[in-house]
Amino acid sequence: MITIDDHHVCYDGDIHPHVHFLCRKCGKVFDLMNEKAPQFKKSVMCDGNIIDEAQLYYKGICKECLRTEKVEEEQLGVVS
Repeated sequence: MITIDDHHVCYDGDIHPHVHFLCRKCGKVFDLMNEKAPQFKKSVMCDGNIIDEAQLYYKGICKECLRTEKVEEEQLGVVS
């Protein structure tokens, strides 16, 4: 189970370390398999704490939403 924020709880069948991305515009959550995720061998000490699990989330605007915004701007004649 991955919990990206208070509104997004997902179940991921791929248990290998990988990065998740949440689009703030459309709300889609998807894997970024080409991004390197931190990898721990069993438990790791960090500042006196034991880390036994890590989750990495990126949040932003996905490429589909960016493409849609660009098309809408072009249709409206908005210049960036």
